[in-house]
Amino acid sequence: MKRLVMLSGGLDSSVLLYKLKKQDGLEGLAAVYLDLGTPPTQKEWRAAEKVASRLGVAIYRNRVPHFELGDRLFSPPELAFPGRESIRLAGQTLVR
Repeated sequence: MKRLVMLSGGLDSSVLLYKLKKQDGLEGLAAVYLDLGTPPTQKEWRAAEKVASRLGVAIYRNRVPHFELGDRLFSPPELAFPGRESIRLAGQTLVR
């Protein structure tokens, strides 16, 4: 049976990949990393690549076109947090 694991390089997906690799009779195991184009992508990719390499599992990097803009998608910053000015003003009121 072939299986594909989405590997982020984090603990959860790394443990899942390890467990599946250790199962008896498991053939065709591979991992895929989804590159969303966000700033931490390189660090996460290196971690995922390292985990897959140590386990002897093929890994594929899939760039997701919709997210290639990364954090520039929310520019100006006000678009990312609507109403953030209200939150800031409420905080100032509580401090006074």
